[in-house]
Amino acid sequence: MKHLFIRHVVTTQAYDEATPEERKKWFDEMDKVGKDFGLKLVFWGTPFGVPESLTVVYESDKSLDNLVRFGSAYASRLTQLGLKPFGSVATTVTVIAQE
Repeated sequence: MKHLFIRHVVTTQAYDEATPEERKKWFDEMDKVGKDFGLKLVFWGTPFGVPESLTVVYESDKSLDNLVRFGSAYASRLTQLGLKPFGSVATTVTVIAQE
């Protein structure tokens, strides 16, 4: 089964103050770490219709458990790189496509 994980994120001050280049580096790193967990970063951007400031969409044939493990691994990677988190809280909507 294919999954889409749609994460609506409450952003931090670090996100608000980041340059476009810094945001690109942050999301490029997210995509690299995600691949180790079977996640493909489809896109990210500003949502409309929800109170959060950022939406990130991943595609995967793996379960939600992989997304959770990815979150921990990515947080560790940010620490290694000295990058601040761009989100403080997130809501995830999971869409499962029947094949």
